[in-house]
Amino acid sequence: MSIDNEEEQARVALLQWQAGQGSQPLPEGLHPLGLFSKRITVVAQGDSWFNYLPGNDVVAWLDKISGYEIKNFATGGDTLENLVYGTEYRTGSWARKTPEFTEVLQAITEHKPIFFLFSGGGNDIGGDEFASFLNHADSKPTDLLRVAYVDYIVFTVFKKAYEDMVAAVKKVSPNIHILIHGYGRSIPTGLGVVNAGNFRFVGPWLRPSLTAKNITNPAVQLSLVTRVIDKFNEMLAQVAAGNPNVHYLDLRPYVSPADWANELHLTREGFKRVAEVFEAKMDSLVPEKLQARLFKAKTEVMAYYANLQLAAPEAAPSGPLSTIVPVPVSQKVRRKPGPKPKAAAATVLPAADAASLSASAAPAKERKKAGPKPGSRQTSKRAAEQPTAPAKPAGKTSRKVSSGLDSEPAAKTTAAGPAGKPVKTKKQTTPKAASGAKPTTRGTASPAAKKKPGPKQSKDNP
Repeated sequence: MSIDNEEEQARVALLQWQAGQGSQPLPEGLHPLGLFSKRITVVAQGDSWFNYLPGNDVVAWLDKISGYEIKNFATGGDTLENLVYGTEYRTGSWARKTPEFTEVLQAITEHKPIFFLFSGGGNDIGGDEFASFLNHADSKPTDLLRVAYVDYIVFTVFKKAYEDMVAAVKKVSPNIHILIHGYGRSIPTGLGVVNAGNFRFVGPWLRPSLTAKNITNPAVQLSLVTRVIDKFNEMLAQVAAGNPNVHYLDLRPYVSPADWANELHLTREGFKRVAEVFEAKMDSLVPEKLQARLFKAKTEVMAYYANLQLAAPEAAPSGPLSTIVPVPVSQKVRRKPGPKPKAAAATVLPAADAASLSASAAPAKERKKAGPKPGSRQTSKRAAEQPTAPAKPAGKTSRKVSSGLDSEPAAKTTAAGPAGKPVKTKKQTTPKAASGAKPTTRGTASPAAKKKPGPKQSKDNP
């Protein structure tokens, strides 16, 4: 997938999100990626490196460039301790919440994935915790880093959490491959996710602790952060070395200073490069019998996102289509402009006919609200109470054809004369009404629209 323009990436991400929400269907000929997919299932859990801004994190990029379908349980800002053991509880009742890791293990048991991806520890280093790793500069310490304390936290506490995670996953899936990763050497720039002048929102996580301890030299700040990050990576290498099928990815060679968007997160290009490292490692571990399926899945993914790129509003490919996707792309996804369908000519009907047609076309519930049925006692009573409509020319009848059995409402089919007396109109060829039924003399019904024999009416409504 070759969508390197940030604006274009945003359009594609928006179109995909709208399709997922059901608010905007995908273009014709393009189905959701999960439908009939050949992708290989993977389960993931972690922090913001797996769940950052929409369309921009390691998992989001794997979704775009690889042949893997990832069941992602990551939450931005999550800590290693909460990921593995669970630290959340309900305020007031003090009841502990079920750890998320329980759901992760259930997903691994259900889907039986080849890979489990795990990202944790960054939020246990950055933030308020980072201050506990530092000595105050004014105390004139021999080392600004509290080495013994950092070693205990990293090589005892963090390492135990990782080993417990590995053991739990291996228990439900003994042959699964677990991929863990270290972080790049972050730069304490003082930038957060949102930066406007001196305003910061979500972050920063490193420079505040350094400044609070009066460590203000940028070179010294960077050195301290680097030492902690290197110790964390060393610990992960030890975990992988002591556990079969656990693979540690050292990302420090792949993350450059220009790849940092803020103190903890990468730019789009940075996260994409990290995703490619994950993809390459997983591809090398896929069994030979699944290699053909993986190739088909990648082809499917590339075609899908190339089509999304074409369908995204005002999105233009950065180069020829052949450089974006190696297989022919269905042109059905393009919405070609065409003439708008002509609207049916409106037929102007008299008010009475329009009301009749509207009532007959309305759903049953709407017809009940519209009023009583024609020929009912309530109708006759209302007709008698309402003022008489102006007389229509003799011989003119409604456009609606009567069956001769069900009469139309009296006020709609008969012209009225002086003093409300019925006026004789031209006879209509309708079946004769049953004998014994008296014509309506009060109201506006004409002899041509005689009522169907029915139950005996009251004296008030002859």
